[in-house]
Amino acid sequence: MASAAQRVQVLAESGVSHVPPSYVQPPEHRPLAGCRPTFSGVPLVDLRCSGDDVRWAIGEACRNWGVFQVIGHGVPSELLVSMRQVGAAFFSLPTEERNKFACDPKVPASEGYGSRMLASENDGVLDWRDYFDHHTLPESRRKPDRWPTYPPNY
Repeated sequence: MASAAQRVQVLAESGVSHVPPSYVQPPEHRPLAGCRPTFSGVPLVDLRCSGDDVRWAIGEACRNWGVFQVIGHGVPSELLVSMRQVGAAFFSLPTEERNKFACDPKVPASEGYGSRMLASENDGVLDWRDYFDHHTLPESRRKPDRWPTYPPNY
C-alpha cells in the first residue's frame, strides 16, 4: 500500500517546491505551450441523439480533442451534485483514513484508493492524481466491502 508520502494530495498540500521526477512527463509528451483550441468549449456529446450520431461525435471529439463532455445522459443533477460532495468528503478525510481503502499494489487493476496510475505504460511516468477506482462491470469485479463507510452516504 502506498505511504502517505506517495500520495499526490499529501505532496501538493505539503508545499513541495518541485514536482517529483516520477511525475514529470518527457518534453515530447507535454502539451505545446501556446497551443490554443480553435473554439472555447469542450466538445459535447448528447446521448439523446441517434447511436450513429453519438458514435461519430465521440470519434471526432477523441480524434480532435482527446476529451468530451456527455450531456443528455439522464443522470439527475441532484445525484451528480451529491456524488461530487461525497467524493470531496472522502478526499478531505485524514490520509490515514483514506489509506484504509488503498488499492492492493500486488493486484492488477485493484479497486480502491490509489495514486500510482501510470500516465503511459511505455514511459513509466505517473499521473499527478489520487483516485478511488470503483469497478462497475462485470458485476463480479465489484467489491463493495472495499468501499468507504464514511461519509455515511457513500
